[in-house]
Amino acid sequence: MAYLLIAVLSQVLIITFLFNKDILKKNNERYIWFIIAIGAFIILLKFLFLVLDANMLYKMYSPAIAIASASLLYLYVHNELNNQQGFNLKKLYHLIPTLILTIVFILIGAVILFKNDYSLIIPYKKIYNVVLFSSYLTYHPYILFLITIKHKNKHLKWLVIPLILWITANLIGFLNKAFNVPIHINYFLLLNISGFLVFIVQFFKLKYNSKVNETVNSITNKPKTAKYEKSSLKIEDTNEILNKLSNHMKAKKPFLDNAFSLSLLSKQVNISKHHITEVLNTTLQKNFFLFVNEYKIEEAKKIMQKNNKEKLQTVAHLSGFNSKTTFIKYFKQIEGITPSEYRKKNA
Repeated sequence: MAYLLIAVLSQVLIITFLFNKDILKKNNERYIWFIIAIGAFIILLKFLFLVLDANMLYKMYSPAIAIASASLLYLYVHNELNNQQGFNLKKLYHLIPTLILTIVFILIGAVILFKNDYSLIIPYKKIYNVVLFSSYLTYHPYILFLITIKHKNKHLKWLVIPLILWITANLIGFLNKAFNVPIHINYFLLLNISGFLVFIVQFFKLKYNSKVNETVNSITNKPKTAKYEKSSLKIEDTNEILNKLSNHMKAKKPFLDNAFSLSLLSKQVNISKHHITEVLNTTLQKNFFLFVNEYKIEEAKKIMQKNNKEKLQTVAHLSGFNSKTTFIKYFKQIEGITPSEYRKKNA
């Protein structure tokens, strides 16, 4: 019965946290943390209590919160592809199956706890399996399609391997449950856990690389112009490059992508990295990093002008910064005042 109590209480706590509007609106990274929390929660209940007490609850009474993972991952990817942040109430319908099954989960738990009646577990499990496999085998392939085919987003490629593992696992689980295909269910568990572990490793690797790139980019603040003294670029070439860069940055806003780099800009505007760097250093007297951050700060100022009460964490992510700390640092460096002081000044 300890399993039942902890499962129900844990599920209530997680779903309460999940629907906390104040938390969800901060930034998209919260979606990833929710998925990690849900995965860790399921693994803990499934394996810890299997060791302690291997009863039918382990096999039949699956927490409905597990279903939320696929829809949360879709909402994360959707926001990243559309340069949006946080949770939009219009997207709430993606989490309705989880919410309904959670209520059912808790009610059945109450029946078991107070009446010692286990008769509802089997029909619950059948409904749970239908919703689980429908959700995972709909959302995960569609997310994979968005990342690899429709948008070809390099920043989200870290999700490809976990998605492939999860899709394979759930195909195995679906075939086993629906058609009694003789595939050992351990493959389903192994692939799901492998996908979860790869997901965690890739996520933390992404965060680490992001911080390293920020550190490396910030090392050089002064542009080096001496090496361009023998440049073959003419004034009209320089002006053309500057116009092209300016138009591209204003129209496409590529700086909102966390994976944006000099190499990526070079490909987007079809100008060599050397010429971009030369024009920025010699004409604008700034390096690539400062050039990009100025556009990010301008974007942040526009956001704050539209909504003077928007949280700085949200402003930072909407304008392309990886953290609020980095945003405040470069806002003050470029504008001479902090974002909060800017708000008061323009209130």
